[in-house]
Amino acid sequence: MTADVTELEVLEREWNEAAESWGEEVLARSVRFEEELSAAEVGTALLEEVQRLEPFGIGNPRPVFRIRSLNCDGKSRRFGKGHLSCRARDDTDTEVELLGWRWGERAEELQGPIEVLGSLAFDRFSGRTVLELLDVRPGPSRA
Repeated sequence: MTADVTELEVLEREWNEAAESWGEEVLARSVRFEEELSAAEVGTALLEEVQRLEPFGIGNPRPVFRIRSLNCDGKSRRFGKGHLSCRARDDTDTEVELLGWRWGERAEELQGPIEVLGSLAFDRFSGRTVLELLDVRPGPSRA
């Protein structure tokens, strides 16, 4: 956007007036995902398929996946400078490892039933395929 410096006050006023009419959905953070997975699908085979799509960057973003109905039970492990990991289980008791870079302050969001958005990666420390967290929200309660 280009604006004449002498018109900045007018632009600011008009922008603020327009923003007052925006609903919460316009201001809400949004992350799109490519596919919904089960915890059982997170593994080496799928990671290898995803790696065939590399290199990732601006024109070719890393695929984002959603997994529903997970439960960490608040047993996350903090490491490094503000990172955490959590082994979550789904309704079939299948385990998936979640990795949250700079998620230390968000640890309480991983308690109880959750659904997550993330990207597949190989964790050299654990030697496992993990889901690197992008976002989390409360999930449906288990019956």
